[in-house]
Amino acid sequence: MKQFKLTYPVNLKPSSGWCTTPLEIMQQMDDARKLATRELREFLAREGLEGQVKAIVPVPHQIGLMLVCTDEVAEKLKGQSFVSSIEEDKARYLPPKFRL
Repeated sequence: MKQFKLTYPVNLKPSSGWCTTPLEIMQQMDDARKLATRELREFLAREGLEGQVKAIVPVPHQIGLMLVCTDEVAEKLKGQSFVSSIEEDKARYLPPKFRL
């Protein structure tokens, strides 16, 4: 199994007021991450690939998810609408020590 970084599309929408606040931007980015994670899990379940994915971890302060999976899963994910890009990550990713 290899480690891959998956990025997903984020479409920020302007607020109806004078300007979009940083909190609104963070909420929209969080919603995009949740949507991408849900679509990813549904795709893996539909294709029967759950056993070939060891971990799905959000990347802090970035628009992306870290996947530990097989090359076959990465290839199948490349053409999906919820994936902007997927590439092998050579750097060792350390998950956060504390989770909320």
